[in-house]
Amino acid sequence: MTLYCITHKAVDPLSRWAVAPIAVGAWVPPEGHLTDKPGDNISAKNPHWCELTAQYWLWRNVLTREPIDRINGFCHYRRLFMPPSAGLPARSVASAFPGFAQEALVGPLVEDRCDVLLPEPMPLVHDRDWRMTLKRARAAWQAPRWGGSVWRNWSEATVYSHYAEMHFIEDLMEAIADLPPEIARPFREHVMTARDLCPYNMFIARNEVIVTYFELLFSWLERVERRVHGKLGRYDRLQTRLLGFLSERFCSFYFRTQRQPAYLPVCFITDV
Repeated sequence: MTLYCITHKAVDPLSRWAVAPIAVGAWVPPEGHLTDKPGDNISAKNPHWCELTAQYWLWRNVLTREPIDRINGFCHYRRLFMPPSAGLPARSVASAFPGFAQEALVGPLVEDRCDVLLPEPMPLVHDRDWRMTLKRARAAWQAPRWGGSVWRNWSEATVYSHYAEMHFIEDLMEAIADLPPEIARPFREHVMTARDLCPYNMFIARNEVIVTYFELLFSWLERVERRVHGKLGRYDRLQTRLLGFLSERFCSFYFRTQRQPAYLPVCFITDV
């Protein structure tokens, strides 16, 4: 197994955390890091695609050349999977995080109790700031346009209402229409009703599962990118990360509805 850790800065403990660092963005990493720049890559798109530029590079240059039953996974320099029974806090400083034995992470995969490991679902909550409330109200009254419920997406925190508070809901709902119909329908229903999210585009699976997912994901996002290309230049630095935000919601939906998942806690490293 290899657990790839996506990073845009030097983090000293990565070597003792038993992860393979892969650098993204304009940063020039130290020796020992992979990067998303050689070979078939979309490295220049990192401002819009976020950690997906590393996942794309690994898909196109590494994973398809490995055995289909090899286990690989993805985490971030400040968000790391933990074994379920490790008893570690959800937040930690780098010096206190002890790392982990990879076998403790992938036991459910090896024992065929699941075919993908995801971060534990994060319950969604509404932001009470009045500006977010106004954005949510506007999106709630739009919900029937997309086949949803005004009341549900006002009163309950759903993927739909949460995305509307943080980003531009039209981007998500119009992107869903770019998916094949057999995926678009259940994804739209999931967005309208799901009340939690497996975040961060983090997961662990065998290559057969990963490659199938990436083939669907990247063909979809390339269609979305062509359609919204002119819009991205008008967004601020946060909202221009649109492709990354879309994929985070899709990753949670896809692996929870199209595969058999199990869940791992995630530790957030607070000081890197």
